[in-house]
Amino acid sequence: MTIRVTEHSVLAGHFAATAASEGPILILQDTTEFIYSRAQPGKIGFTKTIHAGRYKAGQPNVLTLCGVQMHSSLAVTLTGTPSV
Repeated sequence: MTIRVTEHSVLAGHFAATAASEGPILILQDTTEFIYSRAQPGKIGFTKTIHAGRYKAGQPNVLTLCGVQMHSSLAVTLTGTPSV
């Protein structure tokens, strides 16, 4: 059996609960990058390459970073209570 999950179906309950709250709602946000190393990064988990200075012999040290970026949000009232 295949179940299709949409952004709307995941967020519908959150939107309804936030709309039912009285007063202003603050949305606290944070972006976090989880970085890990891989022997062969390929295209799985590749996020970017960075220039990390130079080796003692003068060659540029270019690193390939792998990982996941997460952008999370928390809806709270003005008193800091999470919006249900």
